[in-house]
Amino acid sequence: MDLAKRYPHVMFFGGKLIWKRESWWQRILHNETAYQVQRRLQWKGLPMTVIPLRTGADAPSKRG
Repeated sequence: MDLAKRYPHVMFFGGKLIWKRESWWQRILHNETAYQVQRRLQWKGLPMTVIPLRTGADAPSKRG
């Protein structure tokens, strides 16, 4: 990766969507993607962190 060569201390971030009630298709379509990218980067010796992101009506809002 050119980015990792240019910046040796690079850190990648990905998001895992969190629902109050998660269905099997949400898990497959949304949450496995970040872990697959993380796995590929780790095999190349590059760090990645997956951050949970709550969704839905009861998720925290920036609107006060």
